[in-house]
Amino acid sequence: MHSSPPPHDGLSADVLAQVAWLSRPLPEDVRPEGDRRAFVPLVRWLLLTLAPTEVTLKGAAQVFWRAVAGETRPADGPPLHLVDCLEGSEHPLDRERLALWVLPPGRDLPIPGLAFDLGPAGRVLLTGALPAALNAVSDGNLRAVSDLCLPLGRGFAAPSDAETARLRQRIDELLLDRQEERRRFERTLAEIYASRSWRVTAPLRLLQGAGLKQRVKLWLRSKLLALPLGAALLALRRRLLRPQGGSAQAPDLLAAKAAFRAQKTAALTDFMAGDTPLRLPRAARPEVSIVLVLWNQAELTHACLSALAAETEVPLEVVIVDNASTDATSALLARVEGVTLLPQSDNLGFLRAVNLAVPQCRAPRVVLLNNDAVMRPGSLAAALATLQSSPDIGAVGGRIVLPNGRLQEAGSIIWRDGSCLGYGRDLLPEAGEAMFRRDVDYASGAFLLFNRDAFEAMGGLDDRFAPAYYEETDFCLRLWQRGLRVVYEPRAVIDHFEFGSAQKSETALALQQRNQGLFEQKHRSVLAGHRTAGSGQELWARMRSGLSVPKPARILVIDDQVPLPSLGAGLPRARDIITHLAGTGRFVTFYPMAVPTEDWDKTYAALPPTVEVAMGRGRSGLEAFLEARRGYYDAVLVSRPHNMAELGRLMAKHAGLLGAATLIYDAEAVFALRELTRARLFDLTPAIQQAERAVGAELDLARPARRVLTVSETEAAHFRAAGFADVQIVGHGLVPDPTPRPFAERHDLLFVGRLTDDHSPNVDSLLWFAREIMPRLRALLPDRIDLLACGRAEAPSLRAIAGQGIGFIGEVDDLRPYYDRSRVFVAPTRFAGGIPHKVHEAAAHGLPVVCTPLLAQQLGWSSDDTVLAAADPDGFAAAIARLYTDTELWHRLRSHALARVAEDCSPALFAERVEAALRF
Repeated sequence: MHSSPPPHDGLSADVLAQVAWLSRPLPEDVRPEGDRRAFVPLVRWLLLTLAPTEVTLKGAAQVFWRAVAGETRPADGPPLHLVDCLEGSEHPLDRERLALWVLPPGRDLPIPGLAFDLGPAGRVLLTGALPAALNAVSDGNLRAVSDLCLPLGRGFAAPSDAETARLRQRIDELLLDRQEERRRFERTLAEIYASRSWRVTAPLRLLQGAGLKQRVKLWLRSKLLALPLGAALLALRRRLLRPQGGSAQAPDLLAAKAAFRAQKTAALTDFMAGDTPLRLPRAARPEVSIVLVLWNQAELTHACLSALAAETEVPLEVVIVDNASTDATSALLARVEGVTLLPQSDNLGFLRAVNLAVPQCRAPRVVLLNNDAVMRPGSLAAALATLQSSPDIGAVGGRIVLPNGRLQEAGSIIWRDGSCLGYGRDLLPEAGEAMFRRDVDYASGAFLLFNRDAFEAMGGLDDRFAPAYYEETDFCLRLWQRGLRVVYEPRAVIDHFEFGSAQKSETALALQQRNQGLFEQKHRSVLAGHRTAGSGQELWARMRSGLSVPKPARILVIDDQVPLPSLGAGLPRARDIITHLAGTGRFVTFYPMAVPTEDWDKTYAALPPTVEVAMGRGRSGLEAFLEARRGYYDAVLVSRPHNMAELGRLMAKHAGLLGAATLIYDAEAVFALRELTRARLFDLTPAIQQAERAVGAELDLARPARRVLTVSETEAAHFRAAGFADVQIVGHGLVPDPTPRPFAERHDLLFVGRLTDDHSPNVDSLLWFAREIMPRLRALLPDRIDLLACGRAEAPSLRAIAGQGIGFIGEVDDLRPYYDRSRVFVAPTRFAGGIPHKVHEAAAHGLPVVCTPLLAQQLGWSSDDTVLAAADPDGFAAAIARLYTDTELWHRLRSHALARVAEDCSPALFAERVEAALRF
């Protein structure tokens, strides 16, 4: 999502986007029809760092592909210039990481679609730490990129002070021109919104709104449920909507393997026809040694080594044991540079080759990697970070994907009889079941990272399992017996041919069967505590639980959507509750009902990596999900009345649906009271009567729950008055972290909140501010000030206030820069329930607040002591003007509010209350 540009203060880190570049054109053989997986990180990086306002994710991919193909401009627009990259950037960087360079004459940018020409003195490049993903663009230009970046700027000269000043002035002029264009556009837009034709066509636009669509959908659903067969029709619809995970029929694996092998054979033939060597990284002090055991399959080995050649995030070395290959492997290895090669005259088998190679490794950590496996970019760094995250982790495995695009496994299970199962086989690779980190029985030797000292202390792989199979299973179980965990890390992704390193699949299966018997005999006493293989047992056996996990150990959390903090609406509190539960060792499954899908990177930026997110199912899939996991959870925590209503309906339909799980309703507040306040505010008599009835109905929704949670004593009192005996308070957890900028260097006002629904408190408050308060404020303050509104702004009514001193920034991942530059936070909320977390958060960042008496009462904070509060437009404008100009008042309110946040939102108190809420 793109937003209005932040204010520009010269060449500042708040405005400048990081621009990276390659030293020479890409090779001619790099084309869109090649292996696209290698380009995904670069496309993603282009979107996140350049972020021109007209480029979407799809558009960024198009720009890149056309640039690679040699075209000079994007297909659907003009060339992208530096100023386009500066505007719309939502990714501020540390100023110390930026450097200014001049591109000498005669040097061309390698991507023709991105032009940065600022005049006759040369092109200006703003560059910082070059993302390592760029080095994975292709095998052919890896060395060119490495040569350029070591050291950064080789062959370039930093500009003189005078040249730097001139270039900065030129950038300022370009940005000012763009800002003036933007102001002209806003004035024109305001005239359109004020026109008669715009008002006349308002009903037509309303019919296209998402809010109306949702209300119509809910209305139709209520009418269907009133019909005799309505519930059955809705149930049939839910069954027909297939949840995320996998289709009924996975793509043909044998055909996919044949196509993959043909593609890699052609790539090997092309490589051998040339004379360019394949150079692999060889660090002076490697952090990881990668061990490959080869026996023929040269085309698969070439694919594996080509991926390793692009690995630059982790200092490494590659140790290869060639088990007397008889195909083109020897010729291939003769063209490979930078490896430690251990050629054998006989085929030692996998196990003995590994035991031979590990003592030759120089790094403290070793990866066993099959030669028919290809590591995706970033996988090694992710696995290494996990291994180093705790001293009790002994090995790390990854997500293994087959050539047909389905999972081979996401961690593996050992059954009581010694047989094994790769968890999640044939699921889609990004199914929720495969995307969370967990402890597992063992991880496949196709990709297994471990500490070399532990391997050597254990005597290496057990020779009884030679030549291969069950050696890594035995190794992992021995790690567990030594008190070392085996962890599945989903960010480490490996494409695996499967059985590519065995002579025949039948031979591999025979070896597995023989060694299963050996394994079961060796570990019979330990395996007695494992589960017996059977239908439905995979769910229970997919992770190894800790020995001291507090009760309840497994918790299902049901809410509207992934709790991204930037969305507000109670989601930051939900995120904090989940984070606490996972941090205590409990296993949490999060089930998003209303918005069932979200970007995985965003999801795990908000949630701990050990939380399972049941993505893709939504409201229609809840019934099947609960049926499949009946009895699995110890507690179910459900938020928001509409979700509680749906769960109650399913519980009434299926006796014992939750098994022995304790049901907790996290009400936060009585939502219907908000609508009642709104109806009274606008003196809507019918709506008042309807809202009063809705309050009672909402309270009744909580009857199936054993316990109710609210955010304040005021909200708890409503439930207690309705006869609920077990009501507990769980507020917010925050650590005061005031921003440092002094009063005199701060400017403008800040508003934070999601602005997607015309009937929401946030939209009402912003409209009221723009129409009633801002004109009065203009009269009180001689210098023009604006209000910056951070949050997703999609409500149609907001168009009417465009160009009236309200700057819509959009959704922002990190609000701290805005808290630091603003002088006053405003919360003109006229109807709401619960506790205003956004006021807590603003105060925690040291930004004084002007709010309504309603919010001050919900907080329990005194006006003129901790906040300034006013109910009418004149009073609100006067309060802002007073706080905006009075340094002493500003510092006093800031200090007192920080103290109240420390008291009211103590993380220790929050954790104590969450634990109390789970104690029965």
